[in-house]
Amino acid sequence: MRLILRLALSALSAALSLGAAEAFARWRWPVPPPLPGARLADGLSAECATTHPTLGWAYRAGRCGRDAHGLQRFPWPAPDGARSLLLIGDSVGEKEWSAHLADALRAATGVPVEVLNGAVTGYHLCQEAEALRLRLAELRPDAVVLQSCPNDLVGSVTTLPAGPHTALVQTARGWWTVPRALLRYRLPQVALVAAGMRAPTSGGGSIGPAGPRCAQKMAEDLARTGIPGVVLHFPALVAADDPSPEARQLLGNEAGVRAVWAETPLPRVDGRPALEAVVALPELSGGRGDLLHPKPGTGALVAAALAGPLAEGLGW
Repeated sequence: MRLILRLALSALSAALSLGAAEAFARWRWPVPPPLPGARLADGLSAECATTHPTLGWAYRAGRCGRDAHGLQRFPWPAPDGARSLLLIGDSVGEKEWSAHLADALRAATGVPVEVLNGAVTGYHLCQEAEALRLRLAELRPDAVVLQSCPNDLVGSVTTLPAGPHTALVQTARGWWTVPRALLRYRLPQVALVAAGMRAPTSGGGSIGPAGPRCAQKMAEDLARTGIPGVVLHFPALVAADDPSPEARQLLGNEAGVRAVWAETPLPRVDGRPALEAVVALPELSGGRGDLLHPKPGTGALVAAALAGPLAEGLGW
């Protein structure tokens, strides 16, 4: 009887401890990593994108304006003698400015350039590291731009359904098979992400993937191939002195991403001063609903502001 009572008390104590830990996790990290088991990131359609065994998702080859590698190419066809520049990034890298970058770089350097746009909506640093590895093997570009964004470290975890009751979850240490029911609870989510990360450096205390590890991997892959690369810090489209909570959160995350890349040997271009020299950053945004992506009609201005610093960073 005493043994049964002890076991019952132990079980109750464990349940209370887990409940307390779960409550702490919900308080400490009020916005959990998104682990819905969705097959594609928000904003992507099955017409243009498909699931991928190591990337989570990727664009379909030959669909929606993309070539046989799933890339957008600017200009097309490429001019004779053009340098090939691979752009790796997220949805920010897909915006209008990337279509103007080749012309802006040619104007800045006098050399024809072809931009191979490998940016993909929803990618975080670890997906970008895998995308870079694959692209370097198949394309051998002349140079690489790694576009970073303030949300690169925040709540980005790739998940894919593995079965009726299981999901595949990607952290920096690879893919994990996890019961879907477990993902309803904050503590297991935090534990999964923490298994592949260091302490987050962003200002808001958000959980994110192992940014430092994946950034270092990209630097190592570029060094191994001998292909020059530069990190482009694309800023949040808010003023540096904006006192609003949303702006402070984004600026903190922006600083955190810079700190991660500062631990690598790659040259870095800070897009904030480059863009502020020609336009007030809030004027580039589409409003409070989106403070990360430049609005339509600003692409040529953004590309022209970034082209000179990027060319300098690449040694062009």
